[in-house]
Amino acid sequence: MRTLDEALGAVLDSFTPLEPETVGLDAALGRILAEPFVARRDQPAFDNSAMDGWALRATGADETRVVAPGESAAGGPRPAPLASGTALRIFTGAPLPPGADTVVLQEDAVLERDAVLDGDRVRFTEAPTPGQHVRRRASEFTAGDELLPAGAVIHAGTVALLASQGVRELLVGRRPRVAVVPTGDELRAPGSDAPEGSLYDSNGPMLAAAITAAGGEPVRHRAVGDDRSALAAAFARALEDADLLLTTGGVSVGDHDHVKEALADAGVPLDLWKVAMKPGKPLAFGRSPEGKAVLGLPGNPVSAFVTFQLFGRPAIRRLLGDPRPALPRIHARLTAPLAHRPGRTELARVRVERTTDAWVAHPHAQQGSGALLAMAQANALAVVPAESSGVDGGAVVECLLFGDLPGEPYARHLDT
Repeated sequence: MRTLDEALGAVLDSFTPLEPETVGLDAALGRILAEPFVARRDQPAFDNSAMDGWALRATGADETRVVAPGESAAGGPRPAPLASGTALRIFTGAPLPPGADTVVLQEDAVLERDAVLDGDRVRFTEAPTPGQHVRRRASEFTAGDELLPAGAVIHAGTVALLASQGVRELLVGRRPRVAVVPTGDELRAPGSDAPEGSLYDSNGPMLAAAITAAGGEPVRHRAVGDDRSALAAAFARALEDADLLLTTGGVSVGDHDHVKEALADAGVPLDLWKVAMKPGKPLAFGRSPEGKAVLGLPGNPVSAFVTFQLFGRPAIRRLLGDPRPALPRIHARLTAPLAHRPGRTELARVRVERTTDAWVAHPHAQQGSGALLAMAQANALAVVPAESSGVDGGAVVECLLFGDLPGEPYARHLDT
């Protein structure tokens, strides 16, 4: 039986990114860049005003200027060169006229009529400082600069950056198709009749949601009963158009656990069978002759969820091209003790939050493999080492943060 770290290394190292594909920018959210992105144009592309006001050349002398005819507005015609001693009305984002180097805020200027000139002058309440309120061309970056590395995750801010560079399409990692086949005679579809002794299938919907959150494309199959031949046929069908197959249940050693043999019948020898972890000891991993990967997860809902977070999600992220596919890790201080029997690494369900000076982890009172409420309320797993006889409240433990909870207070670079 392998340790948790050995199993994680063996599974994750066997996955490589799928062939990339080109998608439109509007379909790129959450995808991963397959190649570096290099700036196509300077940013800003031209000298422009950061504020509404008056464009001029600052001299440090007089504080009035003759008003030049016209104006410079964003999207409007390029302004003519600015004559000495004049100022041009300008608006935010508009190009600076040649000859100008400064913008004075409109609230710091007073427009006055000059009877001698029979025209307008603008008087400034403060002496202009050269370069103020001007965005210089290429002050942020220059065409040819690498802006995003291969492996960068596309988020809303990234979309804005790419769009500002005129990008319509980009090369990203292909979303893996992940088949889900729950197993067990006791399973019933949510919404159907569930006579005594049967259970609603929570693993299928849970995995479909978790796959989507991880960036994969779930392909759900109906639950299959505990029949070896039916399981083998279902696994073979699921592998036909999937990059990864997830099964739940039937991977232990009971009389009705046929997944191991059914996978062999479907042509999938197993490289991994048991892991020294709790929950999730019965975990299967193998590959078909065509190279399709199979992860056999336990049937208990919490065990299935935990093993997916530890093994399934990183596998999907690696297939997508994520260079950092594993769950983020932090250290947090426990607010209550965690009991533990030495022997296997335990992954306790906790809720972590950031205080003013540290991360804290609140263990759930129910840590059983069927405790669904604890799973729903947790956002991390506290790692209790195999040799430990328990962890006291107030101790600092390593926590693995779930990767599919939007808005949760974690960041990969934060640690304590």
